[in-house]
Amino acid sequence: MPVNRREGIEIPNHKDLASRRSAASKCVEGLKLALPTLIDSMDGSAEQSYSGWPDRIFLVGLDGKLAYRGEPGPRGFSVGDAEAALRKLLGLPGRTAGPDERAGEEGRAKGGEKGGGGSGGK
Repeated sequence: MPVNRREGIEIPNHKDLASRRSAASKCVEGLKLALPTLIDSMDGSAEQSYSGWPDRIFLVGLDGKLAYRGEPGPRGFSVGDAEAALRKLLGLPGRTAGPDERAGEEGRAKGGEKGGGGSGGK
């Protein structure tokens, strides 16, 4: 992708699990992620099972069960829906949407971009 090249972020296709692990570690360190990060096997079984390409939001509860499954992105999922599901999962109160978020929701209600989400119980 041109933007990635311009910013020096190019990750070649992985030939083995070690190179995949190395790229994931660099991502975790560079983005200062403090959450558990998993990588897929070389056969892409998680990608195939969860339909996570190009991007998708999933939340897994502490019990190991799927608690939220967003729609495939980039236009299918709603960050607001994912946040609400995460708040519910953590037992936190909901929050009031700001003016920009409310305007976005009104646009979707009038036939704009589709919001996504739903819960799964697998």
